[in-house]
Amino acid sequence: MPRRRVWQRVRARYPPWADLPGAAVWEILSRLPCEIDRVNCHRVCRSWHDAIGLEGIQLPPMTRQLPLLMQPLAEGPRFCCTLSGGASHPFPTPMDIPPAFRHARYVGSWGDSMAFLSIFDQPQGIPQQHVVFDLLELGHYKLPSIIVHDEAAPGELEQQLWTRPFSIIAATLSSQPCMSECVVGGIIELLHFPDEHRPKIAFWRLYDEVVMGYFDAPEVCWEVEDVLYYNEAFHFLTQGDHIRVGAPAFHIGGMTQVQWENRYFSPGNRAYEQYVKARYLVESRGDLLLVVRCSPYPGQPTSAFKVFRMVQPEVPANNNNVVEYKWMELPSLDGRMLFVGRGSSKSYEAAAYPGFESGIYFCDDEVVALQYPCTDCGKWTEAPPRVERCFPEQHPSNYSPQVWINP
Repeated sequence: MPRRRVWQRVRARYPPWADLPGAAVWEILSRLPCEIDRVNCHRVCRSWHDAIGLEGIQLPPMTRQLPLLMQPLAEGPRFCCTLSGGASHPFPTPMDIPPAFRHARYVGSWGDSMAFLSIFDQPQGIPQQHVVFDLLELGHYKLPSIIVHDEAAPGELEQQLWTRPFSIIAATLSSQPCMSECVVGGIIELLHFPDEHRPKIAFWRLYDEVVMGYFDAPEVCWEVEDVLYYNEAFHFLTQGDHIRVGAPAFHIGGMTQVQWENRYFSPGNRAYEQYVKARYLVESRGDLLLVVRCSPYPGQPTSAFKVFRMVQPEVPANNNNVVEYKWMELPSLDGRMLFVGRGSSKSYEAAAYPGFESGIYFCDDEVVALQYPCTDCGKWTEAPPRVERCFPEQHPSNYSPQVWINP
């Protein structure tokens, strides 16, 4: 074969951009804000990888990465990147995830790349186990799925111990899971418990085999919706926009004891013109924020948000362990980017991300008849108020809602 034809075939296998000098590759990499995109650039071709190594390229420091949206597809989770305009990332690929976890229910996230999973027995709908799963290292920490509580049987006065399976609605950690003092604060639902579907509060240490006891709401307005670990204590947000602050203490063989502070928030001028779909607690700039998610009517997509900052009175009025506080509505987000999700809300500064503006990113964490619609996600901006659907569409899921994952 003539040498010219052989050379043409070789060149055809290598596109023109494969021979870019290291300086040009540096320009490309420096304009990618997403760490996963930068890593993948090393894998574009051998010449790019070699050029980066030979030039000794020092890239600009990465900004704090924004959360990925986990979308539960039929083949397994897909992760969509906010920094890359909603593009999906192999973080990891479905085949990287252990088969037992591939179609688990995601009930929240914590820290960097860690997610709370519930692995269910599909025929009976009972969680076989709960885990904290590290999506980078692909390791996990096992959590209990049985709760022990003392209660009188129907029609009896004497209390006795009961054991029940439970599922996690939302949860968070007090510290890194590798630390011995790590505590889980969770919102749970008891299973196989007649006429009792209200969410409960429970605490346990990471390596406990069972959960010892739970805590009920005294009335409907104190039923919990979200949890956040803030200022060295667990903060539980309720349906009435109140907060229960709990500091648990554990005793060998005994029920968990908790020192509670119930924070009552007077309604004041706080009014919602639309239906409240969800409430979230977010720590932002050292303050505690209440984010209220609204829609015109139940079952309709998200249409608006309201954000309030917790204001503590100068002289708290303490009445039977209830302290009065106020929610003050923020006139604007003032450069904040809020990512809201049960037990995993985060706040970021738009100024640190060129091309981004203040707004609220939300995922679809709704459950309808044991199905997960996974359609009501996107970004809300305030000027003018509107909702932008900025992530790829997906079909409803039969195993998990969407959640945010911090890469």
